[in-house]
Amino acid sequence: MVNKKIYIINFWHTRNNYGANLTAFALQNILQQMSYANELVNNPYKFNETAFKKCFGFDFQKQYLKTTKLIGKNTDILNSECETFITGSDQVFRPIYTQKKLDQYMLNFVRQNKKKIAFSASFGVDKEQFIKEIPSNLQFLNITL
Repeated sequence: MVNKKIYIINFWHTRNNYGANLTAFALQNILQQMSYANELVNNPYKFNETAFKKCFGFDFQKQYLKTTKLIGKNTDILNSECETFITGSDQVFRPIYTQKKLDQYMLNFVRQNKKKIAFSASFGVDKEQFIKEIPSNLQFLNITL
């Protein structure tokens, strides 16, 4: 019996990131087996569907991934429907890839009374490269790894 809902935020929608898609598929299936309803948050990113179909030969995302309706800046609906949020896998903490949506992947929109989980999330580069990639508006982080 499905008793709780979990939202997953990762790079399932990005161009040619087959690993993120397959990880999302595996994570969704494991959560379902554990009786957790779950969906991938449908971000307004552009996805190269043609390239993905070439690799798998069919529309893998539409056939196998469960996603929310397109979510823009209105994250209140996510908080009202769910108690747990998972970010990852992949380089979801790398500013150069998340661009203006780093706060979304850091789950800053999630209310304090909710659970936040990072699943196999990474910066994807060494400290020096990471520091070079931090946009000026995030320099306040004062990274001292």
